[in-house]
Amino acid sequence: MNPFNPYDFNSSGVLTSICFVKGDDIESIRPEESKSKGYSIRAYNPNGAGPLKNVVQAYNENHFAGNPLPARDVVQNEGAMPGYLFDGAYKKVLDLAFEYDEFPRNNTKLREEKIAQLAKMETVANNYLEQYPLPAAPSEPEIKRYNMVIKILNGIAMEKRFLFGITESYGKIYLPEDEQDVRENFARGNSASIAKVTYKGKKSGDDPFVAVFKASTTDQVVNAEAAKAFGITDHSGNNCNSETARLTHRSVYFYELDLLMGMGLTPPTFYAIHNGQPGSCQQFVEGQHISERGSVDLPYDAKHIDTLYDIVHGELLDQGRSFRLQAHSPALESQLATMSNEELKELYDAGNLVLTIEQVSDIPPLDLRHPKTQKALADAQLLDHLAGSVDRNLSNIFFVPKVDEDGKAYYGIQLIDNDLCAAAANVHENEEAHSLTNPFRINMAGRVPNFIDRSTAKRLKAMSFEEVYELLKLHQLVDDTELVSQRERLRHCIDAISRALNSFSGKAQVVYQTSVKEPKRDEATGEEIPGEFEEGKSTETISLINEWDEETYQNMLKNEDTYLFKANNCRIAELSTIMESNPEKAAEIWATQFSLMGAQPMAEAYGKHRRAIAKLQNVLTHYRKKIILENPSDIRRACDFVHTLVKHPRQKLTPDEQQEKSDLLLPMMLGDKVSGQHIGKALNWCLKSKLLSASTVMALLPQATKMAEDSPVAQWKPSETFMSEFKFMNQEGDFPPVPARIALSQCVDGAAPKRESIAMLRFCGLLANCTVPEYRKNNKKLNMDIMNCDEFKHAMNFITPATLKKLLGSPASKCRTVIEDVCFQNKEELNQKNIEAVINLLSYHFGVVEHKNL
Repeated sequence: MNPFNPYDFNSSGVLTSICFVKGDDIESIRPEESKSKGYSIRAYNPNGAGPLKNVVQAYNENHFAGNPLPARDVVQNEGAMPGYLFDGAYKKVLDLAFEYDEFPRNNTKLREEKIAQLAKMETVANNYLEQYPLPAAPSEPEIKRYNMVIKILNGIAMEKRFLFGITESYGKIYLPEDEQDVRENFARGNSASIAKVTYKGKKSGDDPFVAVFKASTTDQVVNAEAAKAFGITDHSGNNCNSETARLTHRSVYFYELDLLMGMGLTPPTFYAIHNGQPGSCQQFVEGQHISERGSVDLPYDAKHIDTLYDIVHGELLDQGRSFRLQAHSPALESQLATMSNEELKELYDAGNLVLTIEQVSDIPPLDLRHPKTQKALADAQLLDHLAGSVDRNLSNIFFVPKVDEDGKAYYGIQLIDNDLCAAAANVHENEEAHSLTNPFRINMAGRVPNFIDRSTAKRLKAMSFEEVYELLKLHQLVDDTELVSQRERLRHCIDAISRALNSFSGKAQVVYQTSVKEPKRDEATGEEIPGEFEEGKSTETISLINEWDEETYQNMLKNEDTYLFKANNCRIAELSTIMESNPEKAAEIWATQFSLMGAQPMAEAYGKHRRAIAKLQNVLTHYRKKIILENPSDIRRACDFVHTLVKHPRQKLTPDEQQEKSDLLLPMMLGDKVSGQHIGKALNWCLKSKLLSASTVMALLPQATKMAEDSPVAQWKPSETFMSEFKFMNQEGDFPPVPARIALSQCVDGAAPKRESIAMLRFCGLLANCTVPEYRKNNKKLNMDIMNCDEFKHAMNFITPATLKKLLGSPASKCRTVIEDVCFQNKEELNQKNIEAVINLLSYHFGVVEHKNL
């Protein structure tokens, strides 16, 4: 084996090196960074922890320490054996202590049996002490017995800590005697088995510590796919449970790693014993989730009958499946637990038992733009990566309302449910992990985050693996694969950060080699070579951020690996769920949060689904009534959304279909209360996206005209552009109608100085207000509403700024031919008679009306 190099994280001696201590003078705890209000190792006694070498020695000594409870020979030597006539209670205490001495000295074997024995012994010992003080002065044997019981109680407290592999010197453990109030099973669903416990303050006058207790038991099987894929398993190779997977230890480790890095993103988390079971308690946090969920009644369906028994007994809570009684009946509620499936079926058939399912009910308007929120999300992603957290999802991130130094509101981040960490494998080298595609799981612990705060980077660079190893050792996470994986993650991070800190640009490249096979490509052509594969390789850019602002916000929104993108994408996905169950509620959320979610991300997300446009139409019919766009950026956002959506590759729309869908959706996105000026700006964005046609103008002008009806005529001051270009709209009298003039004038003002947009407005205004009325007057036999027939709408789709220029420039003799060539190349499924009528109308327009209104 090669000599061990402490700075080579991939050296062949790495497994031997786990006990390496750089020097006796290395402080394992930085006192200046121990600012938590909790009782962890970092804050409880930071200076007392001492050098790393002492911690390792203390751990080894404590881990194999003898039984702290007095054995029979100790009691005999101290002369504290019981008498045989009146010491039955004392004898019972000793018998339990002697029985406990027969348990194996291993803190993971028979843990539940040991805890039960300790609890029984503690009760008996306390009962014995209730006789003190004695009515008369105690005799010497009585004093010895009293002291022995006190020694046994102290030993019980020590033994409880030993069961975790932790001693009081290195952290706080909450015990049953610390409890002040308990609410069992306070949550439902996946959290149905946890308790909310209020612990007494450490000292008199201290605030109580309110926490969520999560038990660690051998009957709680860990079924999470991520836990299996990343090696959080029983080392014997069997199916693992929360005890053998050491989930409690992992949860506390995550918190203390957070403290070591000085991020403050994790609620204080400690070891605890509750109801005779070991576990962890994490400070109770109140905040907002990405979405709020509630129970929705399911309609009667015979296929649910076979699951009634499981649902009533809570077996499907993890799937959000539950029930309610149609009418409140305490008597019936008390009988449900003993009812057979047949009896439950009768209740269900009669409508007295209603099945429910948990669904998204609302999406809070979370604004994640604030610099502190951006930094917190970036720090959270880095912490999850370093900790090897493989099951981070948006249901275990709380967004906590806060106020910054300037009085501005923002959201802080709190990470909960952190027990699936310290993974023994990394995603970029784990083929099975690539199949875990749950959109709500936002971290796979495999990549250094692309955006890292510079101050966080400097702190991380100063951190050594020895400090992290201290925590791993302390919390019994010392399997060789766990250690190697943790060391690799830290190496990648520190290496990338060091190069970025030394770079003028503040950036660095990280190359990942994966075991996932990629198709091999020809170096010359870039095409895939059939049947040949090679190990995947990818390069990531790591950027250090000095200041978090709108630019960093937009950059992170474009990067699908950032937590900011994932949070936003999850909100969009949840909104899609509400669209189906409650389109009116979805429209309300969209109206208030469209700017927060962003046009491009929403369009990209919905564009992947072929039915997205049909689904959106249902929502936008409600949305258009609620939305009021107040500035040009809102207009651009609405246009960007529509144009990105219709052009999305997954929609597979032809250019003609893109134009048609754009003209359908854009009026809805702009809303019924959009002003003429804003419509003019929207036309310019359509022009830029090459989705501007006469049909676009025709679809939007009615909304501008409707808004203009409320505009005082006396305040209307047409611009010089409108006066010169739109002389036909400046006639005296009631024709054209005054609202139409005001609307068109406002649209022109908004579109200026874009000549193409103004030309489209002029064409449509002249056609609607002059050509059509004149043509009808001259052709009294025309008995059709020509502007509403499909053939007219078809023609308007093909009159774009480019084709309009072509039509205006064609001589009168060729006008009809050019119109037919531009507007009716494809005549399939169109009425020939109506086509002829439309061509005649447009010929009259370009050949007569346009020339009269030059």
